Amino acid sequence: MAGRATCIVFSDDDLPPKGSGHTRPLYISVGCSGRRVPFVLLDNGSALNVCPLATAIALGYAPSDFGPSTQTVRAYDSTRREVMGTLEIELLIGPAAFVAIFQVLRIPTSFNLLLGRPWIHRAGAIPSSLHQKVKFIHDGQVVVV
Repeated sequence: MAGRATCIVFSDDDLPPKGSGHTRPLYISVGCSGRRVPFVLLDNGSALNVCPLATAIALGYAPSDFGPSTQTVRAYDSTRREVMGTLEIELLIGPAAFVAIFQVLRIPTSFNLLLGRPWIHRAGAIPSSLHQKVKFIHDGQVVVV
């Protein structure tokens, strides 16, 4: 017998209470190192997962914990930024645990973490800034965050 497909769909029922008349980015909260981390930006326009240095320090990491990185990235303001290193961080998103590799940057941001395409694709997640939700399948069930 073939396995049953689980589909991810968004409908008008998923829209925020004030409807679709907004241009807000999609932020979620995640669990990390036993803490709740708010203002985690989901950005399918980013080829990297980004952890600002200030967030890394707040989560108890030191530069000596960073893995090597030879990358230089172009930040959202078009300036070149050297990556300080990488961090492998376990995240709890809804009921699911994920390990994500972040590039640590010393930059001012509007987010505490940025989950880009590396996490989005690995999780099979479908983010919708219009609906202000992300959905993914975990243990055969659709998870909505």
